[in-house]
Amino acid sequence: MTQPSQDPIGAADPNIDADTASAIARLTEQIAGVRESIAALDRLLTSRINAQADKVGLALTASDKAVLKAETANEKRFDSVNEFRATLSDQSKTFVDRREHSAEIAAIDERARRTDEALKTMLVWQGNITGRLAILGAAFAVLMTVVVFAANYITGR
Repeated sequence: MTQPSQDPIGAADPNIDADTASAIARLTEQIAGVRESIAALDRLLTSRINAQADKVGLALTASDKAVLKAETANEKRFDSVNEFRATLSDQSKTFVDRREHSAEIAAIDERARRTDEALKTMLVWQGNITGRLAILGAAFAVLMTVVVFAANYITGR
């Protein structure tokens, strides 16, 4: 029985001829080369994956910043919209509503009607008093004429 060789493929086995040993050696070298290529590809893929992970991390960071900036801008916009709404609400509280306005106009119309009636009444009274004063003035003039004629008659003139 032969001893197991150190080479896993068995190139050092004395029962193998030279051509087979040479082929085994070439295959062993090729396998080692393939292993080196695989290791190099593994390192390359690992570095590319890490680079992609870094790029994805940067993209996520930039995306987070953009989202935060957009949210801040949106909040500012809504702050100004809410301020405008509050201003409109405060302003609308100072406006008169339709019912109050209608009641005020009705009250003003009633006051104007009463004032108009009072003015008409005063004009009637003024006409009445003016007529009475005219009659009294005429009566006084007649009375004075009678007094003058009487005084002239008495004095003989």
